Amino acid sequence: MYIISFPESCLCAPCLHINIFLDQKSYPKNGSFFDLRYNGKYMIKKKTVVIVPTNDAEAMLIALLAEKRGFDVLRSKQSHGASLDHGRDYVEAIKKGEWQRVIVVEMPGIQTEERIRSLGCDIVIIDHHNYTGLERAFYPHSHRTLPSSLEQFLHVARITDHQLEKWGFSPKQVKGVGLFDRGFIWALQKEGYTKKEIQEVLQYEEELMGERKPLSEDKKRLEAVEETWMYHKKWKEFFLVENNSVYLLRGALSIFLALKRRKPTPLILWEKRHHRFYVQETPWAQTLYKHFGGFTYGSQQNWGYRNDQEKKKLCLDDILIFLASRKETS
Repeated sequence: MYIISFPESCLCAPCLHINIFLDQKSYPKNGSFFDLRYNGKYMIKKKTVVIVPTNDAEAMLIALLAEKRGFDVLRSKQSHGASLDHGRDYVEAIKKGEWQRVIVVEMPGIQTEERIRSLGCDIVIIDHHNYTGLERAFYPHSHRTLPSSLEQFLHVARITDHQLEKWGFSPKQVKGVGLFDRGFIWALQKEGYTKKEIQEVLQYEEELMGERKPLSEDKKRLEAVEETWMYHKKWKEFFLVENNSVYLLRGALSIFLALKRRKPTPLILWEKRHHRFYVQETPWAQTLYKHFGGFTYGSQQNWGYRNDQEKKKLCLDDILIFLASRKETS
């Protein structure tokens, strides 16, 4: 059937007694979100598969919880920027699995989504990012930012604190992973997490990613962060950092700066070897997205661009000149 998301008025607790209201004419052709109320029993009875790229701690946790909930899981090995239109043929996999409901987590792919829909499957899009030509970060009417994908999944799958505890998970840490993905350390602080509890969430994230990267790699990545930071420059309100190491450093560098400076730090990061740019903790993130494309993430105060995936190739000067011109006219 159609793309499904939960009502804006209910962000956390599962809705247990809500009916379906779905009008085929209201389905947005570009695959963007709209408010939809649904009946929990209807959703759960469908034979369900979750398609998720397990490229970060939040995605790993969603996959684990989906299996606990009794859903089948197709894990993609694609990195950030994953798409249903790339990699394996998910439509053929869905046919073979005879799944009736498909939950897609942060893997936009309009062509494949349409093909899945043509099978007669319910398709549930869980996302909170914007991508080039496709906005999936906001509620359409209020333009409020959607919760993190983990928070959405907990709602869609109707997973309660009691169930998490029964399965051996800490509800506080699970919710912490969702908060961290939605708004980084600052979201955890806003929700009242103590310094110790924040450290526990960060440790839990490392544990979730343990099967994907050895501890020795974490150590080398941290060394690369410290060395890269030594050569940072200041440009307007931003710290300008050029990463020449073999490691992607955005995540580790963000945590390093948060713990070091204890406040949001405007940052422009050039991951040189990986052809990626990130501009973080800035009100200009949405402006950058609307002008260049790319993607937004976190609290929507963050923007990224991958030259290895986009048709238009940017250089650092393109970004600096654009930001400078915006500030002059603001």
